[in-house]
Amino acid sequence: ACVAGVLSLEDALTLAVVRGRAMDEQPGEGAMIACVGDPETVREIAAGHDRVALAAVNAPRNLVFSGAVDRIAALRGDLERKGVTVRPLAVSHAFHSPLMAGAAEPLLEAARAVEFHPPAIPWISDATGQPVDRVDAEYWVRHLLGTVRFADGFARLRDRDAEGGSGCDAFVEIGPHPTLLNLGRSAVADRPEHDGRPTLWLPSLRRGAPGRRTLLRSLGGYQCAGGSVDWSALDGEHPPARVPLPHTPFERRTYRFQAPTPDQEGDPMPSQPTVPGTAPTGPAGEVSRTVLDTVARVCGFPVADLPVHARLGLELGFDSLMRTDLQRRLTDRFPQRMHTLQDLPEDPTVQDIIGRLAAGDDRDGGAHTAHPA
Repeated sequence: ACVAGVLSLEDALTLAVVRGRAMDEQPGEGAMIACVGDPETVREIAAGHDRVALAAVNAPRNLVFSGAVDRIAALRGDLERKGVTVRPLAVSHAFHSPLMAGAAEPLLEAARAVEFHPPAIPWISDATGQPVDRVDAEYWVRHLLGTVRFADGFARLRDRDAEGGSGCDAFVEIGPHPTLLNLGRSAVADRPEHDGRPTLWLPSLRRGAPGRRTLLRSLGGYQCAGGSVDWSALDGEHPPARVPLPHTPFERRTYRFQAPTPDQEGDPMPSQPTVPGTAPTGPAGEVSRTVLDTVARVCGFPVADLPVHARLGLELGFDSLMRTDLQRRLTDRFPQRMHTLQDLPEDPTVQDIIGRLAAGDDRDGGAHTAHPA
């Protein structure tokens, strides 16, 4: 809202402080859970639990519920019995639920003192998932108590045909870790009809990685895709120093990209490495293809873009809920081999998983036949 020109930075900070303080003053007796599973099944089960609120729709298969501790515990039990992946959230209160009603009045009073303007640039509200023309003080109360409709807003941004749709194919997240980008990947992965459209996912920071490296990679990726980057603004008033480099004599030696024929001159060409992504044949190849396909379904990366040396967390953006979903899917495919994954590194690579499961194939004699997911 602030970036779109709806309110000033000072007013936005004031509302954020008032909203945070008012929520913190509410009784801390609520809980929240994130669920990954068939949305119709999840909603049907939740409908049988009163005083439980749908707090967020983060992706078609990723829903968040909020409410009193005992109500959420009962809902969690019913969901898990139906095979839904559930993760409790580490929160102090039941946000986006009626339990936040006590915070509404202070926020409404502060919002009434703010002057709101029509958006200067298109703005999709995550309270409605629709374009916004104008907001008032009551809007922020509805946002406080209602459902966050991130999935609807994201779909509207990507939709080229809907009124107000932007057809966006590049997304930048300004934050300490690409949490929302991961939700966007999940939304795209759940809609196969959009898989053919290339999408840029550009984080500004990534937890555990040097901030400047992440930013430079995103800027470079954006420019390589045809975007315009003002590189002179990157360092502001402190540009890096330029230093002269010594002259480098060229060796004028030819390096062939293909093996020479016997009648060609030059040193023999060494054997070429296996093309990345080429899966071996046999049981190990089947394990490799299955793991790559399963990882791709969870994180939203195309299989062709998944390097086996990529780490689940640092490079593919897996959080604990995504890892739980991956483990559930792999358990369905390899129920007799999951014990081989018990001592994986804290942030394993895709190859770590492939190697353990392929080794398990040797030990169990390949007796288990994987069933389609």
